[in-house]
Amino acid sequence: MNSTYISFLHFCLSDAPANDDDWKGMDWQGLHDFAAKQAITGVVFRGVERLGKGAGIAKEVLFNWFAESEQIKQRNTLLNTVTTAVTKRFANDGFRFCILKGQGNAMMYPDPATRNPGDIDVWLEGSRKDILSYVRSVSPDAPFQYHHVDYPPVKGVGIEVHFMPSFFSNPLQNRKMQAFFKEQADEQFRHFVQLPGCTGQVAVPTDAFNRVYQMTHIMRHLFDEGIGIRQLMDYYFLLKRGFTEEERQRTVKTLEHLGMTKFTSAVMYVLQQLFGMEDRLLLVKPDKHLGEVVLEEVFHTGNFGRQEDRFVADSNTGMGFAKTVMRRLPHLMRYFPVETLSRPLFLAWYPLWKKRYE
Repeated sequence: MNSTYISFLHFCLSDAPANDDDWKGMDWQGLHDFAAKQAITGVVFRGVERLGKGAGIAKEVLFNWFAESEQIKQRNTLLNTVTTAVTKRFANDGFRFCILKGQGNAMMYPDPATRNPGDIDVWLEGSRKDILSYVRSVSPDAPFQYHHVDYPPVKGVGIEVHFMPSFFSNPLQNRKMQAFFKEQADEQFRHFVQLPGCTGQVAVPTDAFNRVYQMTHIMRHLFDEGIGIRQLMDYYFLLKRGFTEEERQRTVKTLEHLGMTKFTSAVMYVLQQLFGMEDRLLLVKPDKHLGEVVLEEVFHTGNFGRQEDRFVADSNTGMGFAKTVMRRLPHLMRYFPVETLSRPLFLAWYPLWKKRYE
């Protein structure tokens, strides 16, 4: 972990006055590459913009970074427009919906246009069978996974239609998680906001739901391809919105019920180290030992594991993905045994289950 880069990230997220002398000698190209690897280019450039000429940023680096930042803003505008249009189509076809992560998360940022956008993840109300049938009426060969199916891209934007927000490999934990989602679903499908620059409204999760759901999302991806700073930054800005002590206790109780207390304590440590999260906004007491394990994974894998260079399989196929996961699991087994031991069983069962829907 480059401590200078992390210090600058703290500056980007703070209201501290800019002092060019603090950053003289910074490897600006290196900082840019670090931000790109972690999919936080736009947020870090927001800090760069606060500096003067005395910071010593080469014009070529500055201009290229500026161009990338503008592209991120344009992409966010496109994502907002497509998200609003596509969800209107789903609503007209009789589905209640909720946008997961993505543009809903961007609205938590001080400047939503600076969040590096991805694709659109939308949770539809209904059974897996009915949702698959609906998507296949539009795209007969649509690829699908356990928790989502690919909807045809719109204006170059990928769209994942979710049967469920997330899942665990362990069947007992997963049963509890799906019960939580079912219990919370109606409120999420009714929680509407207006995305920047759009006229229609879209449903996004409540903060209470997100504090649980997005922790499960971070945990699942850690055991698959890996997790990066952008997903953790989303959680940072979620907690920055604040909560009462009663709300904190309710969230912690749910995470404990799902068997995620230990992992949550690791994430709290990571939020402190990466972003300088205040103690008053932590859900549980940070665990430094486990937190360092997760932090190491974050720096090795980057955004959704795209920078992983330790356990990568030779193929981008489903089998190649499974091999990558299997190579990473022993590395994490001693720290998080339940999910680690459950993952191979899930990967063995999954192809047999999938045949039911093919």
